[in-house]
Amino acid sequence: MTQKELAAKAEVTEAAMSHYIRGDRTPRSSVLARIAKALDTTSDYLMDGIPQNYVDEMGYVKRLIAEMKKEILRQFGQEPLDHKDYGRIINDKHYHRLMGLIDQEKVVSGGYARVKKLQIAPTIMDQVTWEQLYAKTADALRIIYK
Repeated sequence: MTQKELAAKAEVTEAAMSHYIRGDRTPRSSVLARIAKALDTTSDYLMDGIPQNYVDEMGYVKRLIAEMKKEILRQFGQEPLDHKDYGRIINDKHYHRLMGLIDQEKVVSGGYARVKKLQIAPTIMDQVTWEQLYAKTADALRIIYK
């Protein structure tokens, strides 16, 4: 595929595509998603070189998640929402926006909240792609700003 064809498929100008390819500019997440789709890959792969069906044979992700869980426990104890220093979300709008980003099927730690106190437990999700995050963010914003 030529640069011109890729630009057309991604719905950007040839000049913009040239800037992205040279690294002069970074595309917005929505543009990056369209480029990835045009190339039949993922945004993760384009940004980080992570293949679509990445298998963590060395266990890096598993170890990272375990360390993140330990750090949350160290900072906030068994129940983070009861910790005296644990914060709150600034308002209902932002609380609901953030809760809309959490995919319970991908949660490996946290993911629960206290609505009345506008608190969300520290949350770790696994197997989340940029496309999924972008789509969830767009959905949450549509709900908030309609």
